[in-house]
Amino acid sequence: MTTVLDIVTRAHRKIGVSGQGETLTAEMSADGLSAFNEMISAWELDSGPAFSDVALSDAFPLPDSFRDGVIHILAARLSPEYELPPRFNEHDFYERIRRTFVSIDEVTFDRALTDIRPRLYRNVM
Repeated sequence: MTTVLDIVTRAHRKIGVSGQGETLTAEMSADGLSAFNEMISAWELDSGPAFSDVALSDAFPLPDSFRDGVIHILAARLSPEYELPPRFNEHDFYERIRRTFVSIDEVTFDRALTDIRPRLYRNVM
């Protein structure tokens, strides 16, 4: 089981402020948790807020397929605090989350409502 601490630790490693096997300081862990909670709380679905705040020991609240993307986005959020440039395309990842959690039924309209040609010809005569 992946915990939020695992995600926070990996994000710190991505930006190079923590090494393999190193334990984060209490301040780094707290800052990472705060950034993580702000990030996931900001994600809303059509039904409203998608996530609530978690603790470092809590299980990662998304499917495992999103771990790597969340680590990169969190690293991008943390990097300015360490004056490091982000290296991840957030837009593509957000689109993947949206496609996974939001489904839109196919909508069809009567052609008379969508075809403007007859109305245009009528106004010309």
